[in-house]
Amino acid sequence: MKTNLYLFLALLLLLFAGCGKDEPAVDPEPDGPDTPTTENTSTYVPIDWEKTQITKMDMKTGDVTLTFTDKAPEFENGLSLIVLETDTSTYIRRVMNTDVSNKTATLQTVEANMTELFADTEFTLSLAPSAERAPTKSGTASIDANGILHPVRIIEINENNSYRTLYDIHQEIPQTRAEGETGLNISFPEIDNSGKVISASEDGNLALYWDTYKQNFSLNATAHFKFGKAVNEKKITEDLKIKVSELEEFRFTIGAKAQWDMILGASAKGKFKYEENDITIAKGMFKPRVFTFFTPTGIPVIITLGSDLLGDFSADGDAKIEIKGGVNFSGSLTTGIEYKEKKWQPIGERHLNTKYIRLKSRPSPIST
Repeated sequence: MKTNLYLFLALLLLLFAGCGKDEPAVDPEPDGPDTPTTENTSTYVPIDWEKTQITKMDMKTGDVTLTFTDKAPEFENGLSLIVLETDTSTYIRRVMNTDVSNKTATLQTVEANMTELFADTEFTLSLAPSAERAPTKSGTASIDANGILHPVRIIEINENNSYRTLYDIHQEIPQTRAEGETGLNISFPEIDNSGKVISASEDGNLALYWDTYKQNFSLNATAHFKFGKAVNEKKITEDLKIKVSELEEFRFTIGAKAQWDMILGASAKGKFKYEENDITIAKGMFKPRVFTFFTPTGIPVIITLGSDLLGDFSADGDAKIEIKGGVNFSGSLTTGIEYKEKKWQPIGERHLNTKYIRLKSRPSPIST
């Protein structure tokens, strides 16, 4: 019998570049003959979501209706960019047609991306909340003395897609002190999946399970973006071209302090042959969390962070036996990814105290 396990930290970066579960895929436009075009620069239209409600949003058709408490802002067809913000997603949209009546704006929009929105700028995000406050045209931001952006809201998403607010900059008392959390750090309640069956053969002759699985950890993360000047060209329609930037540098790192007890068990009875890749050994070591930020110009940015523990498992033989083995480790690690000079590369380091639990076997008590 043999097993092969690996730890995979799924860092789900849903950076608001038109991302969302309901966002349709957009096919590239076919190349056509050259026609007279107009080159323009996009203009971001800030929206104060404390005074604005989305009454309609259809990403398939691009139809959006906004209702404002105050006067509706002015939009310029083809050039105005907006960022639609919900509790768990943001969408960059280019306004192509506008119909404003009183305090209601009916917009026809198309998908846009970060290179249309940002140019000749760079900023750093930290997932740890801060007491710093700064007003913007889209609401209150949290920006410290070093210019680092901190979240204004943290949402935790449940398996049924419901969610709860862990932190909100507008709450007098931050909500991060619930369910085992002791402060504004990104800490997580202890998880115990001991005894849980991970995978099993259809005939029931072989099963992989957690004899012991306990985790307790906290983490912090930072993300850095750098965009160049808007010198590239993008065709929006046959008659409209705009200047866009290019992502020059990106860096995302996670620093974690962790303690894990992971002892796997496998039980066999009779003849078996089994192989499976990318088994989800621990689904959602922590629930996905959505972090919302505001840049100094009021542009919202969203990062979603989640994790799974994955592994490969294969075995063949003929036995009645139970086997257990695993690892206990504690310490700190930093992991991440960097984009620079048009190349992606992993980065990180670790400082862990590791104790391996040697494989132990005994005859299976299960009778056939």
